[in-house]
Amino acid sequence: MSDHAPPAVSISIITYNQRDLVGRAIDSALMQRTDFPFEIVIGDDCSSDGTQEVLREYARRYPDKIHLILHPRRYRGEVPGRTNNTTNLLNCRGRYTAMLDGDDYWTDPDKLQRQYDLMEAEPDLSMCLHDARMDYANPADPGEDRMEFMSDQLGGCATGRYTHEDLAIRNRLNPFIGSIMYRTAQLRDLPDWFYSIVAADYALMLHLSRNGPVYYDARPAAAYYISPQGFQRVFRKNPTILLQELRDFDTYAEHFPATRLSRKAKRRRAHLHWHLSQHYRETEAWGRALHHLVHLFRTDARFGLSMIFNPARRARAYLGGRPSPSRASKSEENSAAIRS
Repeated sequence: MSDHAPPAVSISIITYNQRDLVGRAIDSALMQRTDFPFEIVIGDDCSSDGTQEVLREYARRYPDKIHLILHPRRYRGEVPGRTNNTTNLLNCRGRYTAMLDGDDYWTDPDKLQRQYDLMEAEPDLSMCLHDARMDYANPADPGEDRMEFMSDQLGGCATGRYTHEDLAIRNRLNPFIGSIMYRTAQLRDLPDWFYSIVAADYALMLHLSRNGPVYYDARPAAAYYISPQGFQRVFRKNPTILLQELRDFDTYAEHFPATRLSRKAKRRRAHLHWHLSQHYRETEAWGRALHHLVHLFRTDARFGLSMIFNPARRARAYLGGRPSPSRASKSEENSAAIRS
C-alpha cells in the first residue's frame, strides 16, 4: 500500500478475540467490486486467541490493501476497545470511511461502490447507511425463524434522506455501524466526552449527523452477528458499564438535545435500572437495588410492571432480547416487504 496515493475509501475493521470470525469480515471487504482504490485498516485490541496471527497472514497475502494496527496490550481505565476503535478511525486515509466490526460482515459486493457514488453525487450528505440482517450464533429455537432485519424493530425504514433529529430520537431509523460510510474529514477531531461513552457507534453517528443529512438505503447489504460473547452480552452486564451507560444519557442530552425526546432512550434507561436492581439484589446490596428499582418506575412505570409480572419477558431481557417465534414471523413479513 503506497504512502503517497491515498485511497478513495478506507475500511475500518476492529477486532478482539475473533480468530474464527474475522476472516469472514475481511473477505467480505476484499470481495467489494469498485472502480476506485480502497484500503482495509484493521485494529486488534491485543487478542489472546490467535486473531493477530490470522491478521498477519491476510496482510502477507494482501500487502497493498491491508494495514494492521496490532495493539501490544489492553488499556486499563477505559471503555473496552476504545483506544483500538479511535486509533483505527484516525489512521484512515480515504476520502470516505466505511466501518465494520470483526464479527460482522458485508453481504453485497457492490455495497461500497453504491455508497461511494451516492456520497460523490450528494455532497451535502454527512453519511449513508443501509439495512442489515441479524445473524444469530446460536441455533434457532423450535418454531423460530431467524430472517430478522435491523429495520424490523421499527416496522421497516423507507429509503431516503433523514435528519440528525431522526437519528437522535431513533423512532424512524435503527442504524447499524457496519452499514455506515462517512466523510473522513468530519471525524478528524473526536470530542473529549467520546472516550468515556459506552455506545461509541451511536455517539459517532450523532456526532457526524450534525454535519448534514443522512441517507438510508432499505436494501440489506450486511449481517450483524449476535453472539453470547459479544460486547452487548458480556460487558453490558457489568454494573460499572451499566452505570456509565446511564451517565451517557446525560452526555447525549447536553450535546444532542433531540435525544431528550427519544422514547427508545427512555426505555433503554428503564432497562439499565432493571438490570442494576437485579444485580444488586443478587449481591444483597439492598439499598442500591431499591434505588434502581425506584428509578425504574420513575423512568417507565409500565415497563417496570411488565418486568416484574412477566417472567417470560424477564428471561428474554437476560438473554439479550432474542426474538420470540411470533416476533420472528412478523420480521419475515417485513423483510419480504422491504425487498419487494
